[in-house]
Amino acid sequence: MKSKPITTSDWHAATERSNDLFQEADRLNAIAYELLTHAAESPEAMQRYKNARDAADAKTLEGKKAWEEARAKLIKGK
Repeated sequence: MKSKPITTSDWHAATERSNDLFQEADRLNAIAYELLTHAAESPEAMQRYKNARDAADAKTLEGKKAWEEARAKLIKGK
């Protein structure tokens, strides 16, 4: 039995959520690194940097999970 190929539109639909999450992680990383330029100024500034990095890391993990779910769905649907 031959499997149905994955179309570009199927791929985009399935991975849209993970792409959004990765873009948000990139945005949070940019904020974190901007905060890092001020981290030496005070312990509070360093904490703001760490919080932003933690948020970015969490969003990246969420994106990876969403991508794996999309991948599994696409493979299953073949």
